Amino acid sequence: GNYTLKNVFQHLRGGSVEVVVSLLGYTTFRQKITYSQRDTLLLPISLVPSQQTIAEIAVKGTRDQTWLKQYKKFEKAFLGTGENVRHTKILNAWVVDFEGDGNTFSASAKQPIAIENKALGYNIYFELQRATVSPIRSSFAGLARFEEIKLTDPKQQKKVAENRQRAYEGSERHFLKALAQNKLKQEGFVVYEVSPTYHEKTTFTHLNPQLGKRLFPFNDTAAVRMGKFPTSRELYIRNEIEVLNVNQVARIGTYQDAPFPVSWLRIKGGKAEVTTSGLLFDANSSEWAGDIAERRVAALLPLDFDPDPLPESAHWQLLLPKTHAE
Repeated sequence: GNYTLKNVFQHLRGGSVEVVVSLLGYTTFRQKITYSQRDTLLLPISLVPSQQTIAEIAVKGTRDQTWLKQYKKFEKAFLGTGENVRHTKILNAWVVDFEGDGNTFSASAKQPIAIENKALGYNIYFELQRATVSPIRSSFAGLARFEEIKLTDPKQQKKVAENRQRAYEGSERHFLKALAQNKLKQEGFVVYEVSPTYHEKTTFTHLNPQLGKRLFPFNDTAAVRMGKFPTSRELYIRNEIEVLNVNQVARIGTYQDAPFPVSWLRIKGGKAEVTTSGLLFDANSSEWAGDIAERRVAALLPLDFDPDPLPESAHWQLLLPKTHAE
C-alpha cells in the first residue's frame, strides 16, 4: 500500500530520523532519513519473511523454570515501577529470549514485544535492540510504536489524559526540555552539580549538610549552548548532576528535609545534543539513576505527545532549606 508521514521533521528541523516498519512474521525494516528541503520524499519498503516462523514461535509457549525466573526479572526491570505498572502487561512474552546466568543476563526478541498499557491508553510495539538485566543496573534500547486504545467512556478518556500528563511531569523529556529552554525553576526542577572530588562514604538522609561539600549550584546557563539547528541545543555537562523534582512530594524520599523524587544524570562524554522539546539526538548519551531511571516502558509516551503547560511550582521555595532558596 501507499502511506504518508507528515511533519516528520517538525520537532527536529534538521538532522535525521529513522523509519521503522515491522510486522509479525517479517524482518523489521529500518532506514535513516536525513533532513531535506524537499516537500516529499519517496521511500520504497519491502519486508522479508522472518526465519522464525509462527510455528517456531508457538513452541516457545512452554518454557523451563530458568527462563521463567529470568522473564519475571526482565518484566519488572523492563516495565519499571509506579502506579502504571499495575495496568500494563506484555502480551507476547514468548518472543523474549535470554542469555546468561540467573541474575545477570541479556535479553533479545526476534519479534516486537507487544505491550498493553491501559493506564496511558496505548498499545505499544517495542523493537528491542539491546537489553541487559542485573541486580545492580539494567539498561534497554529499542524503538517503540504506539497505537491509541479506543475509549468511548468520557471518564476513562479524562483519566487516561491525566495519567499521560502525570507520566510526562518529571520525566527525562520534561527535564531536558526545561533545561534546553532555560526554565528549570519554572518547570519545578532544582539541580545541583555533584563534586567529582567528594569521596566520603556517607549515607545522607538530609540535603542541607551536603550543600557546599558534595553538592554545588548547577550553572545551567553555561551548560546549554545553541545547537546546529534553530530548535536544537548542545549540552555540556562534565560532572554528574543531581535533580530534584519539586512538582511532586515523594512518599519515601531520599532526603527528610527535601521530600522530593531525586534523580542523577551523567552525560556520556560530557556532551549531548537535544531538541528544545526535550528529545535527545542520541538516546544513548544519557545515563540516569534514581526516579527518572525507574520510569520505564510503563511510563513511556510517544514523541508527539503534547503536554499541558505546568503552573510554576512554589515547593522549591517553601520546602528546600531556607538558606539556599532563591
